[in-house]
Amino acid sequence: MPLFCSLMNYSGYLESRPDARIYISFQTGERYNSVKIRDTGPGISRENLSRLFDPYFTASKKGGTGLGLSYCKRVMHAFDGDIVCLSTEGKYTEFILTFPVVTADELKVSHDKLIHDNRQLFNKKNILVVDDNAKDRKVVKEVLVHLDVVVDEAANGQEALEKIRIASYDLVIMNLAMPVLDGYEATEMIRSGHIGQKAAGIPIIGYTEQPYAVVRGKTNKVGMQELITKPLMESDLVMKIAAVFHEYHGISLQKIGGKSVLIADDSAVNRIGLIMILEKYGIKAEGAVNGKDAYEKLERGTFDLVLMDIGMPQLNGIEATKMIRNSAIPKVVTVPVIGFSGESDEQLIREALAAGMNDYLIKPVDIRLLLEKISQTL
Repeated sequence: MPLFCSLMNYSGYLESRPDARIYISFQTGERYNSVKIRDTGPGISRENLSRLFDPYFTASKKGGTGLGLSYCKRVMHAFDGDIVCLSTEGKYTEFILTFPVVTADELKVSHDKLIHDNRQLFNKKNILVVDDNAKDRKVVKEVLVHLDVVVDEAANGQEALEKIRIASYDLVIMNLAMPVLDGYEATEMIRSGHIGQKAAGIPIIGYTEQPYAVVRGKTNKVGMQELITKPLMESDLVMKIAAVFHEYHGISLQKIGGKSVLIADDSAVNRIGLIMILEKYGIKAEGAVNGKDAYEKLERGTFDLVLMDIGMPQLNGIEATKMIRNSAIPKVVTVPVIGFSGESDEQLIREALAAGMNDYLIKPVDIRLLLEKISQTL
């Protein structure tokens, strides 16, 4: 992706040359295959060409970081390939990407290892595949059948909701564009508890023909854990499902789905980031800017748990927790509190727990550990 972004940016130079062209060609070989991208544009000076793949080098491009092509170089080397650039100023520029040839035997070994490494993780899991295209559902099923999972199907979002209402699934693979009820709407209804709080936190992976970069923001917003693009690649499907299952291991979705969490942190970035993450797991999250704000919100509303930053202005996390534990209001005094801080000092941790916190996490917060703590606490 960085390569093509860099190429698209470079192609802006071609605007001054209406007759300029970009040509893309492919070539196979015994050890390497290559992709060549050549233009008839202004070319690159010899001085700039020698530094083209250097980190942070940019040739007078406003807003550029100079990281795109250097990143591409590292990625290609990581796959035992390479990327080079040839250019003559005033004539042309050509990027050549070389990829090592992968044999059928190597592909089989990779496939067998992928299945072997994940078989136990997938064993007897119940997965619902939601897609109005029966052929695409079949493709997914053919991949999953080797992993001993139980696969159910639904032809649209409405049918999926009805199945989830009466059955228990470990994962849903949800096509985004469908008639009757699309994947976005169906996911929002699941996350809102429309079909029950037990299902609100079920992991959902989006499935789409649209470009990843175009839809990933929206799938995040509605609460999908991952995204897979069509046409389906077996390794992509297995690895992303495995990542979700690993993340949910030890986490009780029945306990955290639909719960309400108050996040007290004076950092807007931290609050918003945690709110977005927790909402992906069916948790209703709200922010407070300091301990005083958190205590007032606890008095006015009802929360199942508080995530309390230790260092905050006006009223810090320890002081706020002491106020909570000394409250005369039952719903406030009993609310579980998990503290978090960038400090790992033993004395501070003891002080936090003595103030009435149920648990303590060190920043930066590991999301999987946080979810486990929330699940255990609730």
